[in-house]
Amino acid sequence: MTTIKIEPISTKSRGGFDVELTGINLGTTDLLRGTITTQTRTWQGSWDENGTCRDNDSQCNLDTSDSDIEEVIRDAKDLVKQ
Repeated sequence: MTTIKIEPISTKSRGGFDVELTGINLGTTDLLRGTITTQTRTWQGSWDENGTCRDNDSQCNLDTSDSDIEEVIRDAKDLVKQ
């Protein structure tokens, strides 16, 4: 799997966790890549085009009602299509 690195984008998950998006994945259904940070730890995460975080609690899902996140997902999907 190839990941295109992007300028880090800071946001919050639906559960209020800090999320930093750092890449766009090619060749997989996990469109975005980044980190999730809570009060006790930081770990790698990946999200599909609906903002669902793979193998994690739903509180780690992206808040897709945020217009900036909608735009990132739309742009990433357009890039992957090309």
